[in-house]
Amino acid sequence: MRKKYGLLIGEFVLIALFVGINFWIFGFKKESNEVVIDTTSNAFFNYEFIERLNNPNSLKTKKHFGDYIAVASIKEEAVLSAEDEKKNTLSQESYTIAAIGDSMVETMGGNLEYLGKALKNKYPDTGFAFYNFGLGAENVSEGLARFDKSYSYLSRNFPPLHELSPDVIIVGSYAYNPLVPYDRQKHWSELASMVVMAKEITPNVYVLAEIAPLESGFGNGVGGVNWPESMAKEHSVHIIEQLENAIAIASVLEVGLIDVYSASTRKESIYGEQVYVNQHDNIHPSVDGHTFMAQKIAETAIFP
Repeated sequence: MRKKYGLLIGEFVLIALFVGINFWIFGFKKESNEVVIDTTSNAFFNYEFIERLNNPNSLKTKKHFGDYIAVASIKEEAVLSAEDEKKNTLSQESYTIAAIGDSMVETMGGNLEYLGKALKNKYPDTGFAFYNFGLGAENVSEGLARFDKSYSYLSRNFPPLHELSPDVIIVGSYAYNPLVPYDRQKHWSELASMVVMAKEITPNVYVLAEIAPLESGFGNGVGGVNWPESMAKEHSVHIIEQLENAIAIASVLEVGLIDVYSASTRKESIYGEQVYVNQHDNIHPSVDGHTFMAQKIAETAIFP
């Protein structure tokens, strides 16, 4: 008899234990002000709830397999977002950026609007002042000659770069306006001299290798030069050689490189994608090309 009662008591304890564990694992609903999140539904991943996790007393979760992993993942996501936000917080409240080059820089906007938008997206709490020293149809010799001069074009009137003393200087490649007669070595020498002069103003100098030229149809269009095909192809080759100069100079002089050229070529080709080139002249960047170039600058530039 004692043995029988002992077995019954043992079974009762086991049943009670089983029921208790199930209540602990699966939970139960009750009328209250608590937020109940079901981790088996897609609603669990609605990030409206992430902030509520900061107040654990207002949150109750149904227990399901992997529940603790899911909650840990959301908390980790929130922490990573905070770290990313910290990375995008710069040491200064504002920065001055100047860019000098030919029409590939000049068409980036009077106030470098494309770059302004890209940087604002990345650093929403930081102010930026932009100075576009670009000048259309200018070759590297002409750019070097005016590097230390004041700038006046349309509504833009700027003091010399050394007086402006920007935090960052972006030096365009001047690749799209080869010297006449063509002289790749002179382009190298004078672009390098310009970069050295920029380094005397700020240590934060970047060489910009712009978008790749087209292989076919370069310069053709309503606003283009419309050269014979052989002449257009030769010009494209010269542009690419001088873009390669710019890339190498950045390495030799140990300054930053914004390599839009390599990122804008067709697969297994040295020539560019049409999407990045304005069909009006098939030379200058399209809206997509300028946006892409600005994004590459924003990704590459490191601010002091």
